[in-house]
Amino acid sequence: MIAALEGQGVRFWEAERTVDVLWQFLENWERHGLADPSLRDWVERFRADTWAAARQFWEQIRLGIQEAIAAGPQALPDVSAPCQAARLDVMDRKPG
Repeated sequence: MIAALEGQGVRFWEAERTVDVLWQFLENWERHGLADPSLRDWVERFRADTWAAARQFWEQIRLGIQEAIAAGPQALPDVSAPCQAARLDVMDRKPG
């Protein structure tokens, strides 16, 4: 219901600072050894054309949210935040 009502109100990031924060976040991940080819691809896209890459990244996020909502609540993971997932993963590996 929320997606249906608010879907048309979703807008691309307007602030240059938002785009800069995202780009630096991706750059930081790459510098610290996250060897994911898609991450490297995004970093290269941002280096080549920051605003075009930001718009593409935003569009991917928007589509992912739409897909998750369309799949229904049963498809969503039980853990809602990455920090919670990381904490649980560490606790699972903690000895006795």
